[in-house]
Amino acid sequence: MKYLFRGSVLIPNGRIERQSVRVPLDGGADYPAGTLVVKITNNEITGQFETTSRLTESSTATMRNFVRDVAAGICRCLAVIQGTWAIAVVTRVEAPDGSIILFDEVAQPLKQEFIKYHIKWTDVSLVTGHPEGYSLRNAIDNVAVGLMEPKFGRVHFYCAVEALRVSMAPDKNEAQQWEIFRNVLGVSRAQIDSLRDNALRHGDYGNASSFASTERAAALSFVGQVICRYVAWFKCTKLASSNAQSASSCSDANRE
Repeated sequence: MKYLFRGSVLIPNGRIERQSVRVPLDGGADYPAGTLVVKITNNEITGQFETTSRLTESSTATMRNFVRDVAAGICRCLAVIQGTWAIAVVTRVEAPDGSIILFDEVAQPLKQEFIKYHIKWTDVSLVTGHPEGYSLRNAIDNVAVGLMEPKFGRVHFYCAVEALRVSMAPDKNEAQQWEIFRNVLGVSRAQIDSLRDNALRHGDYGNASSFASTERAAALSFVGQVICRYVAWFKCTKLASSNAQSASSCSDANRE
């Protein structure tokens, strides 16, 4: 059986004309053994996976990640020599029966938290446009990079949380900041620790652990909760015309 993955390369003012990599795969918990050949021709990505087993929905998503990672490796090695960057995007797969699956780039668990907390673009922009809103801007930047680079998502999501933690009590030491952050936003130490990966953070990739699909969904939900509750806290403490409403209303908003 042959599965054909397709995508494209995003690179500023550059073109990757012809490169290919062959990767034998022994199989894992959620994907079968087979051979993956990834080619890039004129910035178009093709990943052909040949296997004796039919791919499930989960294993198709996993194989898509393999194709993207291999293509990204090719892109970046070539791009860095030119002093620039490149991103690999894989958008569809053609199954042996001719059916086509389109991949959704929307992180639904993250999106659902903003819907749940009724946080809209205007709420976020009020905070990011404030003189003290740079921490949320930095946190959003980290989340964006984590979404684009799933392999490094754990590190970037943790950095996003750290940016908001520091901003809530900049005059306190780290332990005090974490305590205030957890208490005000109503999150647990275990939730925060689920994003921690010191090996990945320090470049020890042999001992690092990237997200499994269920872990990533939980992490995205948590990051969404943190941002939504932080926005509610910021609006109460920094933007409210009177802080008389502050303590109880902010506390209630952060525990929906």
